[in-house]
Amino acid sequence: MSTPLEQLRRMRDQLRAELESSEVFISWVAVSEALANAEAKIAAAEPARSGGGHKKAADIACEIIDARGRPVPTGELYEALVSAGVTFAGSIPLKNLCSQLSKCKRLESVQFGPSARDDRGWWFKDRQIPNRNEKGPTMRLVEPSRVNGAADTSA
Repeated sequence: MSTPLEQLRRMRDQLRAELESSEVFISWVAVSEALANAEAKIAAAEPARSGGGHKKAADIACEIIDARGRPVPTGELYEALVSAGVTFAGSIPLKNLCSQLSKCKRLESVQFGPSARDDRGWWFKDRQIPNRNEKGPTMRLVEPSRVNGAADTSA
């Protein structure tokens, strides 16, 4: 016989599996990713609130993480920042980004899944980590022809 906690975990896993196979959910994930990237590009172009210059990579990273609502691994964050127009100096750009994020007073590197090696990302120091002991839904992009039944007219 399973404990109430085990029953809740099993129920959660079944609901997640149903969600991840839903075309509506898959479409929602694709739109959320596109929105987060668009917001990051707009944020990169806005002047910093403290006056002068452009926002720092760490400020834009905070906006990306906030938009995604989950800890974001460094590589994924780097790709989003580069697609938003942020450039990094040095021969090892990921190291430069990690250095900037480590100095950010709002963020910390956290483990958000069961594997300490693979499931690390950046999250807010003052917020509880969502889904701390599990991986969040897999972010998958959907072909344009599958989003709300729209036909692909690019051909």
